[in-house]
Amino acid sequence: MDYGFNASTIYTLSGDGHEQFKIDNKTGVITTTDDESVLDLDREERDRYDLEVIVSDRDGVDDLSLNSSVSLTIVLRDVNDNYPQFTKDEYYYVIWENTPSGYEIDVINATDNDSGNNAIISFAIHSGADGYFKINRNNGVLSVADTLDREYKAKYVITISASDHGVPILTTYIEMVIELLDVNDNQPTFTQNAYRAQQEEGVATGTSVLRVTAVDSDAGSNGQVKYTANTTDFTINSVTGELTTHAALDFEDTGGRVYKFDVFAVDNGEPSHTASTLVTITVTDINDNPPVFAGTYECTIDKLMVESDILVIVKATDDDSTTNAELVYSLDNDDFSVDDSGVITLAKDAADITCVQPEFDSRCVVICVTAHDGGEPSLYASTNVFVWRGGSNGRLEFSQAEYRGRVLEEQNPPVYVLTVSVSNDDTVDFHITSHVEEFTINKSTGDIYTAMKLNRELKDWYSFSVSASDIDGIKYDAYSLVNILVNDINDNNPIFDRPSYRGEVYERDYSTSPTAVLTVVAIDADTGPNAEIMYSITVGHNGEFYIDLNGTIYAVGNVDREEVPLYTLTVTATDNGVQPQSSTVSVDIIVTDINDNTPTFTQRHYNGSVEENVQYYIEIVHVIATDADEGTNADVYYTIVSGDDGNFEINLYSGIIAPTTNAVIDYETKSHYILRVLVEDAGFHALRNVTSVHIEVIDVNDNAPYFIGEPYDAEVPVTADLNSTVFTVVAEDADSGENGRIIYTMKGSEYFIIGRDTGEIRVIKVLIGGVGTHELTINASDNGKPPLSTTTMVTITVREVNIYAPECDPSNYTAEVSENVPDGTYVATVTATDRDSANKSVWEINGSGIVYYEIIQGNDEGFFEIHINSGEIRTNGTIDRELEAFVYLVVSAYDGGLPSKQDNATIDITLLDVNDNAPSVYPSEMHSCIYHDSPIGTFVVDVNATDPDMIGDITYSLSPTVESVRDMFEIDELSGVITTDTNFTVDMTDMEYLLTVLVKDGNPVHSDYGCVTIEIRYNDLNLHSPKFSQDEYSTVVPEYLPIGAVLDLDIMAIDIDDVDDGAVTYSLAYEGNERGIFEIDPMSANISTCYLLDPYEDTPSYNLTVIATDAGERPKSSTVPVVIVVSKVTRPTDPECYNKVRSHVNLFYHHKTRNWAFKLSFILKILLAMVLLLLLLLLLLLLLLLLCFRSKESLSEDPFPPMLPPRPVKYDNDKVVSGKETRGYNVYTLPHEINQTINNSVPAIPAATHSVPNYLVMREPDTEYLDLDNMQAETVPNYLVMNDGIELGAEYSDMDNMEEYGDYLQPSTGQESHEYLDLRQSQQNYMNTGNEYNEVFLSKDVLDFISQIQLENHESAAE
Repeated sequence: MDYGFNASTIYTLSGDGHEQFKIDNKTGVITTTDDESVLDLDREERDRYDLEVIVSDRDGVDDLSLNSSVSLTIVLRDVNDNYPQFTKDEYYYVIWENTPSGYEIDVINATDNDSGNNAIISFAIHSGADGYFKINRNNGVLSVADTLDREYKAKYVITISASDHGVPILTTYIEMVIELLDVNDNQPTFTQNAYRAQQEEGVATGTSVLRVTAVDSDAGSNGQVKYTANTTDFTINSVTGELTTHAALDFEDTGGRVYKFDVFAVDNGEPSHTASTLVTITVTDINDNPPVFAGTYECTIDKLMVESDILVIVKATDDDSTTNAELVYSLDNDDFSVDDSGVITLAKDAADITCVQPEFDSRCVVICVTAHDGGEPSLYASTNVFVWRGGSNGRLEFSQAEYRGRVLEEQNPPVYVLTVSVSNDDTVDFHITSHVEEFTINKSTGDIYTAMKLNRELKDWYSFSVSASDIDGIKYDAYSLVNILVNDINDNNPIFDRPSYRGEVYERDYSTSPTAVLTVVAIDADTGPNAEIMYSITVGHNGEFYIDLNGTIYAVGNVDREEVPLYTLTVTATDNGVQPQSSTVSVDIIVTDINDNTPTFTQRHYNGSVEENVQYYIEIVHVIATDADEGTNADVYYTIVSGDDGNFEINLYSGIIAPTTNAVIDYETKSHYILRVLVEDAGFHALRNVTSVHIEVIDVNDNAPYFIGEPYDAEVPVTADLNSTVFTVVAEDADSGENGRIIYTMKGSEYFIIGRDTGEIRVIKVLIGGVGTHELTINASDNGKPPLSTTTMVTITVREVNIYAPECDPSNYTAEVSENVPDGTYVATVTATDRDSANKSVWEINGSGIVYYEIIQGNDEGFFEIHINSGEIRTNGTIDRELEAFVYLVVSAYDGGLPSKQDNATIDITLLDVNDNAPSVYPSEMHSCIYHDSPIGTFVVDVNATDPDMIGDITYSLSPTVESVRDMFEIDELSGVITTDTNFTVDMTDMEYLLTVLVKDGNPVHSDYGCVTIEIRYNDLNLHSPKFSQDEYSTVVPEYLPIGAVLDLDIMAIDIDDVDDGAVTYSLAYEGNERGIFEIDPMSANISTCYLLDPYEDTPSYNLTVIATDAGERPKSSTVPVVIVVSKVTRPTDPECYNKVRSHVNLFYHHKTRNWAFKLSFILKILLAMVLLLLLLLLLLLLLLLLCFRSKESLSEDPFPPMLPPRPVKYDNDKVVSGKETRGYNVYTLPHEINQTINNSVPAIPAATHSVPNYLVMREPDTEYLDLDNMQAETVPNYLVMNDGIELGAEYSDMDNMEEYGDYLQPSTGQESHEYLDLRQSQQNYMNTGNEYNEVFLSKDVLDFISQIQLENHESAAE
């Protein structure tokens, strides 16, 4: 083996295409050329290069160099640089809409010029299919995925993709169009369940009645509809659906008044579909029939007849109905009259009637009678009544001028109805003179019978005339009117107005809120109870529905569409006849869906897997959710809400999860994904659900092994043992499993071998003949399919044995350096020698005599570096003494021998300080509080600053602070302590002052700032609020408590502060005492009344709040509730007695509430009670005498209403004059003073029409007063409004309170006394025109109540 220059080798390449590559002439590493103008590698053009590698020694520079060569074959691996290409430029398909799921439409093909995985193609649908089509990802088979419906969607524009499996994945997109051909799968649907129309009779044939419409959602001829009808009375246009008359319509034809028939709609599909609907046409009457008389009439008149006697009864008929058949009769002769029943009577006595015919003619007169109907225009008919002269024999007389009878319908004739008779002859013949077929009369007896079976539903009333003729011919004929009412029997079933019903109801629980759904209507042709209909639901529900008497069906229970989507109810209509008749109808109630069901996933969670690096479409997981609702409420949409890292997408409609087109799925980065998938329905208030999807990433062999720690150099002594380990190479593979398991192989050495699995390079041959450098080529290959590999070079030098170690002299060094010196400043030099350097051969071969230097300890901050060959130590970058003040380095001097030997030296370096750091205030923001009465020099805060430098003293100042604030404080320049420098006042409390502190060090000057916020607080010595002796006070008072009465409460509050701050005063809160009825003594806390209490009925209790306030400079207060319960007192009616007792109550209660006597000793209380009792009896006696003397004045001791508190006059009109005295309206004005108003600029108000008491009720002290004449002029909250102006009987109302309290004045009922009742107190309390105020006496019950109070107080005093 050569040495030195003879062993220096160089590598070169040759062969066709070698210019595409280059070889490192020293290492032999082959790479592609750097010359981009030359480089042109394309596997699709050329995939193999056969080259030769030549290696020459002596660097190949002269003829002495030797060389050898080896063949090299380079195979180009494919790079994914070609996109897949579809075999067609466009895809267009037409299929039938009933094409079944799974039907294969076509096979989509695509090609890729790459190879291997780069040429494997996967297909996917990206958009537009809506889940109705799918494509096989491997073979491209396009097929139907779900049931199609052209009526839902007729055309799909679908985007499909073809993606290869290369890295990166390349994808090509193309659009395809799929159109659906129509199939006749929908039947026509009428726009209405049933059609109804009315048509007048008598219209011309071909008259349009109505139009029916049916629609068919199919296309073309499948959606074209033709109409037919199963009737001969009407014609339907087969195209338009228009119904016209085909025959004459006649209302008088009872069988042709209502036409019901079916109309059919048939489409033109094959096979065809048919729908039907019911058409009901009702014929309405027109006035097309004139009245008709049966013939002429004759009658006889004699001189004995008087006014109103009946001559004859005429009768006309009209075949029309309703008003068209209502007849009115008229005559052309004023001597006679006719009523609406056709009864002709004398309008005057017969003796006063002059016959117009000659006396030899037996006829007296011919009357023309005309019947007009009520139609528009009216039709009429006329006939003649021949009136004959009669003798003086008189006329027959019916026993009744009119007969009335009843008969049941549907009875077989003859059925007796009634008997007519005459009162002045026994031998007469009776006849029915009107045209009536339903009845007959026995000519001898006058008995009237039915002649046929009657039907009340066709005619319920008959009116006809009968005549009586004298058989002897002596008396003239008589006439009478017979009215017969046909009574109903229950012979008709109730009939529903339609054959079936349909309604809709939203699903929900109607238990607490019944809701009407629809109303069924049944009609019974009978009358009375026979026509009264009761409805019931007999079949089809479990209590969810209820029907009322009107036929309205209500939802009353829990209606759940998911349980029952359609209710088919059977409704029975039953009449109230003795033998009830009934009928049924079917009612369909469709339950309309509401969005009340959350979508539900078919699995609790889903699992799937996908290979890494996939970017083409591939179905990973199919997430499926169902919704029990229907329609849009059941449509579900899927989204990924988290966990996908942008690598996965889910089809909004189908729930299929696939990689995104730009997915970066890398097993080595993330091997497991947990997606959160949200499903949401399309309801108005969308409901949601969430599930988890676990996706495992499958590793593919996409990572080649790589070596760690390159380049590799190792040395081994020539004396190394066989099988000893020289070096271990380490390669890693980011893949997993077999893809990441590495196998090592080696070429190029006879002395060494590598472990296949471990990478250990071991000695396999004695190294004595192998001294020198060995370059080994190591290959690391994984176990994937196909495997990936990488190579590296390991240089192993076999050396002679190293004998001596280097020696450091001296072994310890010291040095100083300032921290601000520049980079590279010299510090010291370490020196060592190696005696192996004397042996030149060893030195040249293995470097045993060469010494190298390295800092091995103490250079933690990296402040220093050492030259590897010279041992010279210099600074490395910036040196900071504040980080490290002393550095103790350990330097190793080692040789290049094998094994290497070393010696150590120490260097002690002192870092000198410079002022290069600014002081720092910590904390930079401070807050302190002091009291307002703190003396000058009070400590506020201690500002602390630190400086890591050793030089430069820190000083403090307040110079940046605002001067006005700076003057209030002082800071110690050296310690930083801040103290007060002024006296603070109360008005400076609750204020904050901001101090800015400047901190500086030495030279050069560095500084920092701190902020101090100082709050001045009030030093409050008043620490406690007053505390009441009880949590609540309460008392009971009578309804008629006098003004000024003190309540028995004993309220007391104590403040434990010192004398000044602990003094307590009392007040009443506004709330609860808005009208100022009560007041409180601020010192004693005694509560008394300012006004009379409201009536018990208006205010049975009062809730007051007492406030106790101390006398602190900043007072504190507390509150306590006070409840005053009013006891009901019945007022007697005797005024005199009432005045006596009222005075008694006033005095007694006054003394009781003062309660001062009970504070004396036990004996004094007894004596005082006796004295008070004697005084009370004397006072009562005096009052009784006084009241008896003044009983005529009837004025209460306490004025009523009470005097209002005085207030300042506000307007000129706000004054009245009574004599010479001017006063504000804080009193009650008497009636005679009402218009005596003074105004300097406005004329006096005119006098009122009536004397009206002019006074107002004031609820609050600040309320404005207006007199009744002017109250409309101002908008004032509390005044009396006169509803009807100033007039007798007008009512005055207190608008603020009248509805709640019944507080208003009302005049009496029209009497001149003008008495007004004040309803606040009693209906016995009135003000009369004598201007007297009378109060009601207390009843005996009240007196008993007072006596009981007295007794209790005496007992208390005795105790």
